[in-house]
Amino acid sequence: MNGKIFLSGGGTRRESFLLDKEFAKLLKRRLLYIPIARKSSHQYKECLRWIKGVFRQFNFNKIEMWIDLKNKTIADLKEFDGVYLGGGNTFKLLNEIKKTKFDNLLLNFYKSGGHIYGGSAGAIILGKDIRTAKQDKNEVKLKDFRGLNLINGYSIWCHYTPKDDFYIKKIIKKWNIKIIALPEGGGIIVENKKFTPCGFEKCFIFEKNMKKEL
Repeated sequence: MNGKIFLSGGGTRRESFLLDKEFAKLLKRRLLYIPIARKSSHQYKECLRWIKGVFRQFNFNKIEMWIDLKNKTIADLKEFDGVYLGGGNTFKLLNEIKKTKFDNLLLNFYKSGGHIYGGSAGAIILGKDIRTAKQDKNEVKLKDFRGLNLINGYSIWCHYTPKDDFYIKKIIKKWNIKIIALPEGGGIIVENKKFTPCGFEKCFIFEKNMKKEL
């Protein structure tokens, strides 16, 4: 049985509170935190302090951080209830995950009932096409833009504002994709192919000639 997927549009700890709270309810043993989307490894210590602060408010503190995904196994992953993929540069994150074949482990983990939380870049790579990461530069020269495609064939747009509508409609036609747009403060939970909004802001679905609230 598949686990649950949590997608956050980004923002502050206060803005993601409702989604974080629902994710925390599923954590009984340990949480794995992966911050490697960040530009510099010097940021990882601060990232770990941040994630601990996020889940301390829900009385959960068993968090382990991985910054090197090489030579990991599914047995290693199954020590955790959930995996949290942090924000940063989407192209860098997907490149690292595919290069180390960690994408296969994540899929196995999810299909075995493990839960995955994607924040910003972490959410985008769970979709079908990561070219929706309009704000990120492809400094790693990634050529394969296919994400893990766990969101019913949708691609994910984070940090959404209504000003993005024109560009979103343009790339939907250009690349023949469909998009879920998540604002900062907005999020969704995906369970058994069902989408449940969870956040302070409204989320939207974009398909050809259509925009509707999720």
